[in-house]
Amino acid sequence: MHLSGRCSNPRPLVDAVLILTDETERAKRLKLLRKLEKLEGKPMPERNQLRLPQGAIQAAAVDVMRKARQPLPITEMHRRVEKRLKREVSYDTVCSFLTVAAKRH
Repeated sequence: MHLSGRCSNPRPLVDAVLILTDETERAKRLKLLRKLEKLEGKPMPERNQLRLPQGAIQAAAVDVMRKARQPLPITEMHRRVEKRLKREVSYDTVCSFLTVAAKRH
């Protein structure tokens, strides 16, 4: 059988076999499997949401404007949006939304 090109050099397959047969790697895999077995059936821990849902900052800004019923400085808008969302948000995101909204209306 004549092999050429990529098939003539099956190095990734050889590496995979060596890893699977290596005793230290086998011990690591068994240790990991034992940890996973202990976790089986246990509920997942609660994780903090890393990102806000799409449109959350815009909705909060509109809500803040609706409740204010008067023009607000951008710094005050930003502060109230953060207070409403109970987390820090980018000042630039709030400014950008207000700029785009002002151009549309």
